[in-house]
Amino acid sequence: MRNSLKSLRSLIVICLLCIPALSIALEEKDGVPMTLVATPQIALPGMSVKLSGTTVTAGDYVIVNLLVTPPPEKVVGGTTSKAPTPVNLTTKCDAHGAFSVDFIQTKTVGTYTVSAKSPVGTGTGSTTFQVQAISDISSLATSKFEELGQAFTEYADTLEESVNNLPASDERKQLLQSSAQITAQLTELNSQAATIRPHLKTMSEALDIPPEELASQPAAEFIKDLSAWTIEADQQIDRLKSLLPKQKAAQSICEMIHIAGEGMRMASNGLAFYGKGMSVVINLAIDKGIPLLLNQISSERCALWDASAKGLASATQKTAGMLSGIVGLLNDAATLYTDVLLNRYCGVYSGPIKATMSADFKHLGQSYWKYSTTVEGTFTLRFPKNTPGGGAVRMTGEVFGNATSYTFWEDIEKVMEVPAAGQLLARIPITPGPFPPLYKDSLGLGQLTNLLIPSVFYIPLEAQMEGDNVAIKFMEPVKEIESYLLKNQLILVYMAFGLPVPAVKYIEFPVNGAHFILSRGMRNPAEITISGQGKQRAMKKTYQRTYEEPANKEFTIDWVVDLDATNPPKK
Repeated sequence: MRNSLKSLRSLIVICLLCIPALSIALEEKDGVPMTLVATPQIALPGMSVKLSGTTVTAGDYVIVNLLVTPPPEKVVGGTTSKAPTPVNLTTKCDAHGAFSVDFIQTKTVGTYTVSAKSPVGTGTGSTTFQVQAISDISSLATSKFEELGQAFTEYADTLEESVNNLPASDERKQLLQSSAQITAQLTELNSQAATIRPHLKTMSEALDIPPEELASQPAAEFIKDLSAWTIEADQQIDRLKSLLPKQKAAQSICEMIHIAGEGMRMASNGLAFYGKGMSVVINLAIDKGIPLLLNQISSERCALWDASAKGLASATQKTAGMLSGIVGLLNDAATLYTDVLLNRYCGVYSGPIKATMSADFKHLGQSYWKYSTTVEGTFTLRFPKNTPGGGAVRMTGEVFGNATSYTFWEDIEKVMEVPAAGQLLARIPITPGPFPPLYKDSLGLGQLTNLLIPSVFYIPLEAQMEGDNVAIKFMEPVKEIESYLLKNQLILVYMAFGLPVPAVKYIEFPVNGAHFILSRGMRNPAEITISGQGKQRAMKKTYQRTYEEPANKEFTIDWVVDLDATNPPKK
């Protein structure tokens, strides 16, 4: 079987080298795909942690084996650590291969490592989680508030830079005033948030009680929420820094206005996440959180605890109250950019685009693998209204969308044989999706915020418009569909003579991303002629293309791309 698969790889490589960017082959992977996650990723001592995931099952082979290795246990009064004793767990998969089990032996503070083995084949999964004291979790959370505050401050500097580059106008004055207000309020926000740290530290360190008592209290649930927030905070900080809008040399006013507006929406959503963390701390600060717990464990409460509880409640409530004002300023500024300035300075062609690429691979004239991928999105090109006549007009924009559907068919036995005396137990094809049209942004989060969605892509466009003729160039993606969604998968489970357990073959069938589908389907550069007269003009065209390998016709690729962008955009 392995030799036949090697022959298949060679065959496909030879065929696909004919088309640049399709020179990838089927690949047999060791084991089977398996996921494993721990929830929560940061837990309190004595708190249960759920270990869950998905894998492949076949027949009676449905049991997942897990091994949890705790951190070394400190020896009291010594300088050495006691070697951890691994804990074995087993759990049964459901009909869809999903499994979960609770791990409750979490008394030792530190990092726990988890490994899992699938019921069939050699598939494995691994993950880690941490057990931390309340004082450590609260310290981590306050540091994340400070990091987020710094990231927002960096954004405010970029906002001021973009406003300064605008042409003189009443709106520019208004935006400069808003920028100054945002900067001042962020400075005050960061200063106020800093007062949270000492109060939360004092209160959390007071909770020196047995883990089993703590885990049964309402405060433990709030601490659990806070630990989950710190994990997500790292992602938010990375996103704010990596997607922070920057001014570029020779950036057109249309680019500047669009990117600045999107950046404001991203910052507004980031501040909403900041507020989510503050809400958790408020719950800890008031009577149903840490004060309630301290009152239960000590009838004669220390005055310092009372003072810290009141100080913590006051600091977090003031900080949370500041957020709405900053968010309001950001949203007003974003509206001014997108609804007023963009319309004043720029013309816009925008509308839906949908593309499907289909592939059919053959061996000796017979198909053994077919697939298709469909992407949908919004196509936008902007151009300055004050461009002098008589020359080419530079346009910039983007295609923002997501993969929506995949198809997959295979008859792999045409090029690969099941071993002699082998009985096929399961044939499991796996395709990504389907995914809804997430690019339509029904929640109003903005393009930059939605770039975190795995199926979403963002491809910048540059174009030249001469009269009614436009040449459109697809630039390198800012964000492509995530790589783990660019493949179909096949799992073959069979029982061969003499084997005590099933044998598994796991094969990945690679597919192409949005940039390849659009730039090859429309060509790069793509050409289009603007149609229509008067107030409503359109870039409307259906691009159809077929590529057939000319030597022996062992594969065929078809593209269909429908574009319908209008100026002004349809509501």
